[in-house]
Formats: sequence, C-alpha cells, structure tokens
Amino acid sequence: MWKKQVESLVDWRRVVVDLADHGADRATPFTTLEAEADAIVAHIRTTTGKAHLVGHSLGAKIVLDILARSPEVAMSAVVSSALVRPSLVARMMDNHTLNVLSVWMLRTPWLARLQAQQFSFPDADMTENFLADVGVMSAENLDRPVAAFCGKLSPPAGLEQVRCPVLLTVGEKELGVMQDSVQDLRKRMPHAETWTIPGAQHNYPWTHADAYSSRLKQWLGPS
Repeated sequence: MWKKQVESLVDWRRVVVDLADHGADRATPFTTLEAEADAIVAHIRTTTGKAHLVGHSLGAKIVLDILARSPEVAMSAVVSSALVRPSLVARMMDNHTLNVLSVWMLRTPWLARLQAQQFSFPDADMTENFLADVGVMSAENLDRPVAAFCGKLSPPAGLEQVRCPVLLTVGEKELGVMQDSVQDLRKRMPHAETWTIPGAQHNYPWTHADAYSSRLKQWLGPS
C-alpha cells in the first residue's frame, strides 16, 4: 500500500513495516496495538533514536499509541484515517464467520480480482501483490488485527501531552464517523493540523498518491 510513497520520497530513509498477520510477517499472530507499537518503538530506539511516523487506518491507530506512550521517539506524526469512535461498520467487521467467508471468496480467482478492483490500485504489480497475499491468507490473519482495531475505538490516554507536530488526514468521501474521529483527535491535540483530501475515500494513499506524497514531502521538510 505504501509503494507510491516509497517511490516518491527518495530523499528520506523509508522503513515500511509489515505488521504481524500481514505480508512477510503473516506467521506472527497480531496480539495488540500496544505490542505492535512497542516493536516499532524498539526498532527506532536501536537505529535512529527518533523518526517521523506515518500510519494509515490500523497503522494510524498504532501511531497514536506510540504518541501516547512513547512520544520521545516521534519527530512528527501523520495520522491518516484513524477511527477512534464506535462504529456500526467496525462492529460488523469483527466477525469470525464473515472473515471465513471473505477468505473463501478471496481464494476464488475472479472474486479476488473483483475485490482488487474495489481497492483501485494504480499499478498492476500492486494488484498482483494483493492477490498473492490474499491467496495465502487465513481467517485468523483477519480475525486478530480486526479484533484489535475494533477493540480500541476511542483516543488513547496521553495524547494531551504530545508536543511534536501532528498532521491528521482524512478523505473527503469517508464515512462521517471518520470525519468526527479527526475532530476528536484535534480536541486531544489542539496543536495538530488537519487536512481533508478532496474527492478521496479511505484508500487515498494510493488513489491520491501524488497529492498525499506531495503533502508528506512538505510536512517532512529537508531530508
């Protein structure tokens, strides 16, 4: 999902995380948002000491946890579409039976390609990587991250103490609960900037990659 940013932000050192139950780390069970955040913090502390944090959706919630519990490692943060309000959609997602059905459907080639079309990947190799990933995905690979995501639908405690620059982003066409989440986070971090991406839905890091990457370059400043 970050391919377009990796290609664009060539002047920065880019570390792209495979979360547990995802990609190359699929064999590691996802436990909690906090555990994923701690693993990222440990990597930062043993390498550069500080980093700019960028996260989208589930990743954005992990960035929020890092800001709340380990703010000293963050030079700045971009929090893109972090759901921090209860949502009917989230409750529907957290369903093992639905995940079993989803995985079964995604192992049917034409259904998997239909699903890939819904993501609107801009490059053919992004589609093929998606299809390769879902071809080996289990229902448990969905169950665990989704349960962690849906189990934390409020801003984490401690955001009031965050002092590093924070950019909160959301797509103009995302659900109202996502728009409201941005405002909830802004109340916790009054110094944060907000940016609504015109015409964008939840998949804007790749469907609106030029605008998103351009804003990241402005936000990060000199490399």
